[in-house]
Amino acid sequence: MNTRLYWPRLVTLLTKHWPPLLYIALSLFGGFVAQPYLPEQIPVHWGVDGDISSYTDKGHGIYLNPAAMIVAYLFFALIPYTDKRRVRELRELGVYEPLRNTAVYAFGFAQLLAIGIGLNIFQSDANFLVGLGCLFVVLGSELVRSDLGDRIKNSIPRACVIPRDQLVRLSKRLRIAAFIGILGVLLAPYQMLWFFVPASTVFILEFCRKPLDAE
Repeated sequence: MNTRLYWPRLVTLLTKHWPPLLYIALSLFGGFVAQPYLPEQIPVHWGVDGDISSYTDKGHGIYLNPAAMIVAYLFFALIPYTDKRRVRELRELGVYEPLRNTAVYAFGFAQLLAIGIGLNIFQSDANFLVGLGCLFVVLGSELVRSDLGDRIKNSIPRACVIPRDQLVRLSKRLRIAAFIGILGVLLAPYQMLWFFVPASTVFILEFCRKPLDAE
């Protein structure tokens, strides 16, 4: 299979330029539209426990995360001009574009929380780290289906015993669990359970089914 075609087609969210650029535009537009309806103080930073640690004035606070998204994107766009060898190595490994896009998405998720909490759409105790972890699972499920996913799998002895089709199937189901987890973080109590319970169920069903089939 031609991995040059296979890789970009399957991991558009992680490799293409337009998804992070679209996300930046939506974050700016969403902040502009929501600003008149936000309280004077909005959350802008979350601590190591995932809870809100600081607030700031909405006038400039609503644009802090989009600004960070732009800085992250420009950093990865300009760094090839200063360290071509290192960037070439990262691109050969297939991780340069995924790192760029993931950085943008992380700040974008913070912007989503800031707007949603400010408008009382999301609960104020929504845990940033739990939601971000679920987001990484979603992105990781894209990675598993890529050529880079095969390289990572081959570098982990335990993962090598898992057939590729089973790994892809597992990643798809975990992605669904991660989406449920994100909704739980934003809207429901017992936030970690919204990902942990369906993810545990996926693992139990996936790895307990084989012995049953063998019988």
